[in-house]
Amino acid sequence: MKRFSFFIFSTLTTLCLAAALVFSGCGAASSAQPASPGGAEDAEAPALHALQDTAMFHTAVSNESGAYCTAQNTDGFSLLTYIDYAQKKWVPLCSRPECAHADETCTAWFAKGQGITRLLLDETRLYAYCGGFDQPATLLAIDLNGGSRRLLHTFGLNEDLRNGMAADEDALYYLKSVVDQATGAEHFELARLPLDGGEEELVCRFDDCASGILYGAAEGRLLVRKTMSPDPSQDMIFQADSLYGQVVAVDPATGQAELLTEWPTADAFAVSDSDALYLIDLKSPARTVTRFDYRTKETATLAQKIDTLTDSLDVMGMSRIYDGHLFFDVITVTDEERAQRSIDRYAVDCKTGEAVHVSLAYENPYLPDDRDPVTLVAETADSFLVATGCEYRPYTATGQLGEPMEALNTVTHYALIKKSDYYQSIPNYQPIEDCVSPS
Repeated sequence: MKRFSFFIFSTLTTLCLAAALVFSGCGAASSAQPASPGGAEDAEAPALHALQDTAMFHTAVSNESGAYCTAQNTDGFSLLTYIDYAQKKWVPLCSRPECAHADETCTAWFAKGQGITRLLLDETRLYAYCGGFDQPATLLAIDLNGGSRRLLHTFGLNEDLRNGMAADEDALYYLKSVVDQATGAEHFELARLPLDGGEEELVCRFDDCASGILYGAAEGRLLVRKTMSPDPSQDMIFQADSLYGQVVAVDPATGQAELLTEWPTADAFAVSDSDALYLIDLKSPARTVTRFDYRTKETATLAQKIDTLTDSLDVMGMSRIYDGHLFFDVITVTDEERAQRSIDRYAVDCKTGEAVHVSLAYENPYLPDDRDPVTLVAETADSFLVATGCEYRPYTATGQLGEPMEALNTVTHYALIKKSDYYQSIPNYQPIEDCVSPS
């Protein structure tokens, strides 16, 4: 029980820090303007493709010109912001130099309770999933310069958008959970939303799984990750050793689903892109990484075994794929009584299996005795955008009765770093000027 309690504590502090890195900052008045992402409007959209999604273990969405992320204001409202790579500035996504970014007249501003909980990026526009706690969530389309917003869809209070989204030239595709308000039973629906303002359409329904994610698209079909349990009516936490994962390919025109692969979730940690599913072995001493190709349906073991992962492994951290590499963190408990742990980051080449240990780290403000890996935020052709740490800044907030109260705001520090320096753990950072957070 002690180990399980520490696992929960360690995981929650890591997730809290990740959330702080995503939503830190406050909307201070700034005259800086985001640069228009060059060439995006002229790009030809692929037929069916996955969108970048902050819910898929990314803290921002980006193109070659810059990155888009959100910043939580100290009084509860939030800002849509832009990190300009050329100018090396982080600014509200607002084109008015005189704007104070404090009300609905600002194109970057979102009211309290209606802020962006997920941000998605396509070649020509942003999509924002907003609200969704005690009020219906909405899906918005936003110009890349922040100039206009358009309501695409309002979800029911019994609906929740799941991770991942795909698009073609005419529609968005997403997976949502739906809870029967009479019985409390939950099922999942894969839906199509026309971009011309049409009504949401059902592609297919899943009644046999406990959870689901839309991994992306391949060969004109949607890739859905399903978590299966012996008894879907029971909480997954009580069936952890019996769960297994499936990836099915769904034809968006007919709703027909084909099972591509499945695996016991207790044996392997899964991460996916639109080309392949990667399984990190959690059971055998070899700690291998296998790759299942969605197109050829072939499984291959990557060349190099991850010998550095020992029996001290407690939990596999959030995994993601950047630059043709699978990145993941290994959390090792160093002192259970003092709630201390170490985190090691590895980058595995998705083609060769070669593993590199990256030691770039910063002090964790939630656990001052620990150092956490520098957070990957986005990438360009030759660089990574990273969060090199964060700090607490005091501010005066407004209480529930309108009274002033002292609080702390977490402010993230962003920087660019060449990929070659990152892989060699050389901290040659190019700092991003913060024009969003209060000084």
